[in-house]
Amino acid sequence: VAATYTANLASVMISKSRPIYPATSMSEAQSKGVPVCVSKGLAVSTKLKNAYPNANIVDLEGVTLMYEHLLDNKCALVADSASRFEVTKLNGTLNPDCDLEWVGRAVDISSAGPVNIVDAGVYCTSLVGHIFEYYLKEMQQDGFSAKAFERYVRSVTTHTCPEEEVTPSDADESFKLTMVDMGGIFVWHGILCVVGLLVSLVQRYWSKKTTNNINRRHGSKNIEGRSTKEDDRVVQEGNEIMIARRICSGGY
Repeated sequence: VAATYTANLASVMISKSRPIYPATSMSEAQSKGVPVCVSKGLAVSTKLKNAYPNANIVDLEGVTLMYEHLLDNKCALVADSASRFEVTKLNGTLNPDCDLEWVGRAVDISSAGPVNIVDAGVYCTSLVGHIFEYYLKEMQQDGFSAKAFERYVRSVTTHTCPEEEVTPSDADESFKLTMVDMGGIFVWHGILCVVGLLVSLVQRYWSKKTTNNINRRHGSKNIEGRSTKEDDRVVQEGNEIMIARRICSGGY
């Protein structure tokens, strides 16, 4: 019991308070009627409207206006692509306090690339699309795409936010405790263990004492009963001797 209590105490002490979000998924935003800003005409807007027809989706002209509405609390959430989100995080105008945060999981994961007309019979334009697909996958596998995106982000960065200790997916993880913090917990645990040990010893001593008293009482009763029976037997034997003597005396 003491170990369980101490573990719960440590959990309470190190647990990180969870921030309160208007919603952490599009399903929750739809059920609560939370306004979600999107950029009009982008694929994100079209996909969300088709997948969540009853959601409170606010179409705005341009990505900048979308994040400005979020900054002014006119929208509770913003739905955008991961790449534009990473760029906006480092924008001093749209994220001056560095409090822009990715909430929940990705709503949709899909790949994109250059658009071309599918034609395999006349002009064979489909071949162009296959060529683009092949080289884009090659650039992705050898890391060129990720490095190019990092260079682009650095080129458009207008300010620098302090590095976060935890990632968005690990936002609920606990703080690390120092040896001083843990020392207090273990001292409390040790005190509880000592108290538990003392209680156990007292109970054992009391139980043993009670058992000894019971045994003594039973022993004394047995001795008294045995003494009474022996006295009765001695008296009975004496009476028999007396009668025998009298009978013998009368005969002679």
